[in-house]
Amino acid sequence: MTAAPNRQSDGDGPPPTVIPRPRIGIDTVVLLVLLTLVTVQTPLGRLGLWTARHCLRQPQGSLLATLLQDSASPTLGQLKLRNHLLAYDDYPEAIEDAARKSGVPRPLLMSAVTTVGRCNQVSCYLPTPPHLHRVVEFQSQGPEISVLEYARGITAASQQLDHDPKLGMEALYASVQSVQRSISRARSRGHEHPSHIDNHGAFLNIERHQFEGLRTLLATDLLRGLQWPTRPQNTISSPFGHRRHPITGVRHLHNGVDIRGPVGEPIRASQKGLITAAGRDSLNGKYVRIDHGFGVQSTYCHLNQIDVTPHTVVKQGQHIGTLGSTGRTTGPHLHYTLKINRTAVNPQSYGAPLKRNPNPLTLVKPDALKTTASQSGSIP
Repeated sequence: MTAAPNRQSDGDGPPPTVIPRPRIGIDTVVLLVLLTLVTVQTPLGRLGLWTARHCLRQPQGSLLATLLQDSASPTLGQLKLRNHLLAYDDYPEAIEDAARKSGVPRPLLMSAVTTVGRCNQVSCYLPTPPHLHRVVEFQSQGPEISVLEYARGITAASQQLDHDPKLGMEALYASVQSVQRSISRARSRGHEHPSHIDNHGAFLNIERHQFEGLRTLLATDLLRGLQWPTRPQNTISSPFGHRRHPITGVRHLHNGVDIRGPVGEPIRASQKGLITAAGRDSLNGKYVRIDHGFGVQSTYCHLNQIDVTPHTVVKQGQHIGTLGSTGRTTGPHLHYTLKINRTAVNPQSYGAPLKRNPNPLTLVKPDALKTTASQSGSIP
């Protein structure tokens, strides 16, 4: 016969023993948070984080570098892009001089200064990269070097990396050997473009915060180098921003710019990238979408003709189609959109603008580009 469950006795006997239930919820969460905060600064904690990132296939350094992490090493950090410095082609004299003497492209040096450096009326300076001393001898032993010393380091490193200045820049933060090994591993995994940091970055011997900072720097260079997809003299009939739709009458965000032009005018890729879509729908008509890497994507709508196919790589300035009036339009124009991390931004704020800044020093003021920890962030 099954025993009845314990109940409160009606007589004078002792009450039944009550076993308290363990509390789970807030107490457990707080305990886990405290344990995490304590262990992430120890080799055991970093081993756990490395294992989790490895399972998630996230880019990070080697296991040995993770266990021997030195928090005092110079790092790039994650930085916000300063949009007012992303849309002009004028350069301080210090950058012009460094580019002439080193052969490193001016836009790449300007992107580095814009992201992590600072300028004054005399020169421009950047934090000393951790592996600079391995590729070039330099006089400065302090936390900063001149943009000329930085450029010479890129040149020296790139000579061992197919003379690619962007790979040379990577090597200043991850070493030449690490970049070479990571590209080789990416190639062995079947990546069509192993030299792109998004394809080989997972194999770099570099800390995650350095890796993300380096991607921010290279993304800045990509955005500064965007080209206008039509002739520069074409006028903009509808700018980026909220407006009342000319057909539906509904007020909404116009997520790009409408550029007037004659039917059949060539449309060119604003930057090198992979064609992810080339098709037609009732709203956009014939359209082409390009993935440029680093979360940057451009789309070209209402085309009269499409001259590229999906899953192919196009070069900057390559012909991708012609201007038209397909889809829902009121006349011939190109609807050009630019997205960063899936968020639409004003295309006129990036790359080669229609109006250029006549005086670079009005933007590059003394210490105006100085980077501090409080400015850390990510690509918008």
